[in-house]
Amino acid sequence: MKKEDLRSLLSEIEAHLTTELFPFWIQRCRDDKNGGYITHFNSNGEDTGEDEKSLISQTRTLYTMASLCRSKYGDARALAYAEHGLRFLLDKMWDEKHGGFYWMVDRKGNV
Repeated sequence: MKKEDLRSLLSEIEAHLTTELFPFWIQRCRDDKNGGYITHFNSNGEDTGEDEKSLISQTRTLYTMASLCRSKYGDARALAYAEHGLRFLLDKMWDEKHGGFYWMVDRKGNV
């Protein structure tokens, strides 16, 4: 592959991340009512109302927000979103009795 082709691909990827992917999630995923992240959206980008929050989806979104925060594309909002998700994991998904995390909780964080 030629250098020009690689530069073109890099430009296309950056445009997708900064104008489509990151804005989509930043505008929709934070659940200010219950904590954690909303991760179920329909093809129009609307919340489906799905009540579950899985450990995989919550940690994946937390990782993405933390990575965004550390990248040249992130800002204070990404850090706040990462902290928001971590708080939900520790406050709602951590099993105090047995240690470890619950695999699934409802939207409010109930097991």
